[in-house]
Amino acid sequence: MSGARLIHLARDIALHNEGAPSDTELLQRFTADRDEAAFTELVRRNGSLVLRTCRHVLGESAADDAFQAVFLLLVRSAHRLTRPGSLAGWLHAAAVRIAQRARRGEDRRRKREAARRVPPSAPDDLTWKEVREVLDAEIAALPENYRLPLVLCYLQELTHEEAAQRIGCEPGVLRGRLDRGRERLRRRLARYGLPLTVPALVVGTPQPVPAALVESTVRVVSVSVSAGAPPVLAALIGRSTRWRAVLLAPAVTVLAFVLAAAGQPVESPPAPAPAPRVAQPVAKAAPVPTTDAFGDPLPPGAVARLGSIRFHHGETIDRLIVGADGKLVASYGRTGLKLWDGESGQPVALWEGLTKSGPQQVRFDLISAGDRLVAVVRDKNESRVLDPVSGELIRSFPSIGDWSTAGPAPNGKSVAVLHRDFGAQGFVGAFRIWNLDKERWTELGPCSGQPAFNNPIRFSTDSKRVAYYLTDGSVWVWDVGAAKLLLQLPPTGQQFSEAVALSPDGKLLAREDQKTTKIQMWDVDTGKELPKLADQPERLGQFLAFSPDGKTLVGATNVNVLRIWDVAARKKLRDIQSHDFQVFQAAFTGDGKRLFVADGSRVSVWDPATGKPLDDTGGHRYVIHDATWSPDGARIVSGASYTDRVARVWDPTTGRKVLDLVGHTSGVESVAYSPDGTLLATGSQDGTVRLWEPATGKELHSFAAKDGMVRGLVFTPDGKSLVSGGAKALHVWDVAGRKEARRIPHAGGFVVQLTFLRNSGRLLVRGGAPGIRVIDFETGKEELRLAEKWSGRAAVSPDERYLALSDKDGTVGLADASTGRELRILVGPGPKETGERSSPVLGFSPDGRTLAAAFGPGDVRVYEVATGTERFRFTGHISAPWGVRFSPDGTRLCTFATDRTLLIWDVTGERLAPAPAPNNVDAAWTDLAVLDARKGFAAIRYLSADSAAALKLITDRVKPSAPVDPKIVTGLIAKLGSSDFTERERASKELTELALSAAMQLRDAAEKSDVPEVRTRLNAVLKETRLSGEHLRAFRAAEVLERIGTPEAQKVLTRLATGDPDFVLTRDAAGALSRLKSKRGAPSVR
Repeated sequence: MSGARLIHLARDIALHNEGAPSDTELLQRFTADRDEAAFTELVRRNGSLVLRTCRHVLGESAADDAFQAVFLLLVRSAHRLTRPGSLAGWLHAAAVRIAQRARRGEDRRRKREAARRVPPSAPDDLTWKEVREVLDAEIAALPENYRLPLVLCYLQELTHEEAAQRIGCEPGVLRGRLDRGRERLRRRLARYGLPLTVPALVVGTPQPVPAALVESTVRVVSVSVSAGAPPVLAALIGRSTRWRAVLLAPAVTVLAFVLAAAGQPVESPPAPAPAPRVAQPVAKAAPVPTTDAFGDPLPPGAVARLGSIRFHHGETIDRLIVGADGKLVASYGRTGLKLWDGESGQPVALWEGLTKSGPQQVRFDLISAGDRLVAVVRDKNESRVLDPVSGELIRSFPSIGDWSTAGPAPNGKSVAVLHRDFGAQGFVGAFRIWNLDKERWTELGPCSGQPAFNNPIRFSTDSKRVAYYLTDGSVWVWDVGAAKLLLQLPPTGQQFSEAVALSPDGKLLAREDQKTTKIQMWDVDTGKELPKLADQPERLGQFLAFSPDGKTLVGATNVNVLRIWDVAARKKLRDIQSHDFQVFQAAFTGDGKRLFVADGSRVSVWDPATGKPLDDTGGHRYVIHDATWSPDGARIVSGASYTDRVARVWDPTTGRKVLDLVGHTSGVESVAYSPDGTLLATGSQDGTVRLWEPATGKELHSFAAKDGMVRGLVFTPDGKSLVSGGAKALHVWDVAGRKEARRIPHAGGFVVQLTFLRNSGRLLVRGGAPGIRVIDFETGKEELRLAEKWSGRAAVSPDERYLALSDKDGTVGLADASTGRELRILVGPGPKETGERSSPVLGFSPDGRTLAAAFGPGDVRVYEVATGTERFRFTGHISAPWGVRFSPDGTRLCTFATDRTLLIWDVTGERLAPAPAPNNVDAAWTDLAVLDARKGFAAIRYLSADSAAALKLITDRVKPSAPVDPKIVTGLIAKLGSSDFTERERASKELTELALSAAMQLRDAAEKSDVPEVRTRLNAVLKETRLSGEHLRAFRAAEVLERIGTPEAQKVLTRLATGDPDFVLTRDAAGALSRLKSKRGAPSVR
């Protein structure tokens, strides 16, 4: 160890001897008495941490200004920094954020002379610089309880004992926080898609802060306190001291971080062994974390989220618990428990000890106790009350068993328990109070029923009274101190009654009478029933809740309306229209200013005084039913069902909403742009079709078919007509004349899909009944009906040759669009699962080479049509996707789901590379022929980037397909009916080799032949038709040429398009040429 390092450690140890002032004391001396010596010591003590952090982000050039800005901000924030040992964590987080701001706004400072740089503490190649920068940003984003121990032990290199002394806790507590902090950091770093291979956290040896910088910092801060900050520093600090975490996204590809399970961190990483460098024309920028418009992380491969996932549980919420301080909110549903930040709506991770599975799984309940949300854990030997996020033990009491329910008192001095054991006579129980000071039980009485599911124990605010209620509606209210029963209400005669509430002062009890379905109220002291509330609904919902001051009571009607009553006046104050049709719970915060509501699958937040929402993110409030891209790809319009009556227009690049289309009186079920993009049509559950001006959101006209909800909507290819589907007919609207032109009869329930086949003038119609119809648009006559086994919607390929069909078992098939004949199974059925399943939703890419399919919750796959194998798999929606839509240029995929959001995915491979890039051109050429679509696409991207090599290879090795002589095919078909088995077998084999070019002739022959064996053999030949390796390479080579898009590439495509018109390569090359011409010289996709 160097002498400088020994001096640094000796000084650090001396500063932490008993009697040395703490960081907080030094800061207070400066703010109170302007003690510059104290502040100088503070800067010296923490300067290495701050300077190193700034240099990780900025390098040497701009670190000095950022360093001074951090300490100036420290002084400005001194009134909030009173916890012992808290300055190190705060300084590190502030340094990360100020350095990030400096880098964004002051890039010119990076060009200072390289001669001033201090030698780096670790190998300072670009990769390690990015490692340090990411590490600092992610540590800064951790909660303080976890951030501070990591900063002290790993960045300031204190021992556990020294760090515990700084914080003011026991070493054992510190080690627990370190363990949890390391695990949280590991999970955060895993978002970068990095393998966990590096053996320890790498931070490097701290460098001492130059004395001149310490002196100048103290001088600048001292002057700034009275005269104001210099403009440079003021710009870095900003107007507010409330920082929002901003995570950096450097391009890190193969490095990761694993924190040591115990002990001190390693000082620097081992230098990696030099590896042979191979030319890599494809850029290797790895996937990096990105955020949506609200600052929430996007899933890998996504570039934008339209709407917000905040407070979204995913499935219907049947329980809701809110801490009185409003900081934490818990929701329970079919998908389990989720915890939320009550202010922002962002998800909060449960303490890992509560999430273990298997033999280590613990049983616990989340309960609002006092001013916070706590977890009550039922262990075998004891019961514990914990902080659900940090795992910090608040109190413990004797074990209550697996079947009992506990409720801590607000004052923290007792715990009420509905104790239940399973004996010979079944369940037996009692209601008991555990006194934490006296450590003894007080028996209040027997309990023979089943406790209600949603926190059945309710204390008054002063902890002097407690009530519990059972699923049969019976209620008991006790005086805790006197162990006296104050009020007992008999069962209501109905099971699973949850609508019970005790007023905060414990003097009133409200309960729904299940027989009369009305709210009853009792005076707890007298036991008398009070006059009923006015304006009661015919049927109450699942809950009742008093406001914290006891002046108002809230309950839900039998629909999606919350009603608030004035308790004293016995009258309705206001109604709140929720967003969903199922509201199971609501709870006030302790100050009564917010009302949290279990609003279907989402937690909504309301101002109870005004009835206005406090959490409106501008997105959809119910399930999104349809979405589409504008013809130029610059906008997306979406519509949602039922209570969401507004169509929304989005910018898919930024994820921000552009317009609200307001006018419908019920949910928007279908949306469509006119072919030229000048009109936008929406169909609604209110039975109307409305025309809008897309640029302004101005409503132009409303069509009313009076035929039920409109779930299917499509413009004709010329844009002159608009077709909408109803329950009994298809309605054809004259767009210019603003009138109904004609009706096409329809039977089979509401139309859910309308798709035009522009080449044949036909219309694909999917109704509520099984089967998909294809009708002639002019005559309205049905031309064919697809097999009823295909229960999902159909997708039409861009060239209108194929239909993609789906079934509820997950099968995806391809059919001939002209005949409906099934060609092959693209994706086989998935594994059998319990519960209800739905058919995958499908969508072709504009080039027809890929097909997107959305399966179960959050699962979206992109298949290569030629091979039926996966090119991409995207996972990100909280719940099941309902639709997939490719952008017009094919570079993006929009998916929308029941989680009320839309996700925009990159399908070029830039954000989420499907497979590692080949090592060289020859390897890429080989991979073009493999069946694996991921490797094939990696080869396509590689060759597209090396256009010169790709053009030479394709020009030399890929030739147009020669047409097959129909006479040869006819002769072989005739031999299928031969009496000689060997001849029949030989003919089948030769036809299989020719099938790709002679598919149409073979299908015609199979349909017309009256010889059973001939039909059987022809169908077998067609079913087994697959691209050979060479054919697959040629097919993918056409995609390479289209991505290159140069005049030279177009010349090669022109040559390939002269081949057999029935061969897949010929058609694909011709399609690529057509798309390139339509781009009019626009840059090709890379």
